[in-house]
Amino acid sequence: MDRTTLRGVAFWTAVITSLIGLMIRAMYALIPFATFGLDLSSVYKLMGVVSLFVEGLSSGSLLLFLGLVHYDLMTAQRLSEHARDYLIRDLTQSSQENKSNHG
Repeated sequence: MDRTTLRGVAFWTAVITSLIGLMIRAMYALIPFATFGLDLSSVYKLMGVVSLFVEGLSSGSLLLFLGLVHYDLMTAQRLSEHARDYLIRDLTQSSQENKSNHG
């Protein structure tokens, strides 16, 4: 898997898991209004475990996404610095060649 695909997967995983976390928090708010017989302690325990897993996955994928973006930005900066150095070198060499040919 290349970096671009991995970055996209990490981004969308972070987005989806954040939305799932939001839905879990909404379920926490709505469970007390349930009229049918539920064992609330077991429901809260299960939702707590699922919420912990989802939040861990969300945090990990967000960190991976930001790390890949940072790496790509640093690589682009390094490449632009190299391109600038080569351009300056080529321009100075061509001006020196013009002086030697016409001088």
